[in-house]
Amino acid sequence: MGFRDTRNFNLAMLGKQGWRLLMFPDSLCARVLKGRYYNDSSFLTTTRKKHASHTWRAILAGREVLTQGLIRRIGNGETTLIWRDRWLPNHFSGQPLTPSEGQLVSRVGELLSENGQWDEALIRQIFFPVDAEAILRTPVRPNHEDLWAWEPEKFSMYSVKSAYRLLDTRRINESNLQAESVSENTDWNKLWKLKVPPKVKVFWWRVINEFLPTRQILHKKHIEPIANCDLCGADSESIRHVLMECSVAKSFWEYMKSTTGAKLPMLHPDSWAYDLISCKGVAKQDQAVFLIGMYALWMQRNRRKHGEPSRPIKFAVQWAVDMAFDLQQAGSAPLSVKPQGTPLWQKPEAGWLKCNTDGAFYDR
Repeated sequence: MGFRDTRNFNLAMLGKQGWRLLMFPDSLCARVLKGRYYNDSSFLTTTRKKHASHTWRAILAGREVLTQGLIRRIGNGETTLIWRDRWLPNHFSGQPLTPSEGQLVSRVGELLSENGQWDEALIRQIFFPVDAEAILRTPVRPNHEDLWAWEPEKFSMYSVKSAYRLLDTRRINESNLQAESVSENTDWNKLWKLKVPPKVKVFWWRVINEFLPTRQILHKKHIEPIANCDLCGADSESIRHVLMECSVAKSFWEYMKSTTGAKLPMLHPDSWAYDLISCKGVAKQDQAVFLIGMYALWMQRNRRKHGEPSRPIKFAVQWAVDMAFDLQQAGSAPLSVKPQGTPLWQKPEAGWLKCNTDGAFYDR
């Protein structure tokens, strides 16, 4: 049994008071507070007044917890706002990703057909595919009004325990993000010191953070219907697959080995991207060749994806090797700088006349 975070526990308790105001708006307490603090708005949208009581300020602090887990359960959709309320369970922030600018619909009820079910044609016309799928799998009860529910609980009722767990999870995630931020800065410092072009450094930062739009990543985000590699037919087109495991990548690295002797080492599936910039199992002189080579493979993949002709393997390898060599030479070649001295006047040679002049340019 561990000690509880006192502040989060208090906030979870205060969230319970906000839940009661939502669920029992006709109670004496709710009517008194509404008349005093939010007569012209709602509990969820009102702002803190300048001379609010300590009790009301505490309830508003609990409201911050409440809004993290509140979600609308759709009935007839008449009181739920599409672009402002949380109403899509297990879908990002609970709201559509589709931009609201220029949209003609504002309430969820406008997305229902005459029989009270989702108007699939209209929904697919308005929303991104990932939003449309989330909407169509959301249950509706057309003969009931929309209700507020507490998403972390199975039966939709607020509990201090689940609210505390929600806050504790957020605290742990924030701590992990801070640790990852420190690690990311360290990784970026290593990247910055590499003798590769800036575009390759940015590319590798995206590799480490999985920001490349491979089919596997797009499928996980419900953007691509399948995750397989359309070139070799593998089940999952991951970043590692494109750069190391695909048939094109294997041919690339085999040709690289035969022409330069640089052999791509066996790297751990989970840490391979970090290992390449940390020189773990990688010779220092081969590091730039590997990173530039993988950048070339990614560009080859994109050309094929967009129907453009890709370079033959030997030309792609030669391009990567030449670029790495040029950068290495540029970094190691000494700079010849002539010493700057104070110019002295010298008389002309015999038989010559010398006229000293000066000039200036004034840019208006």
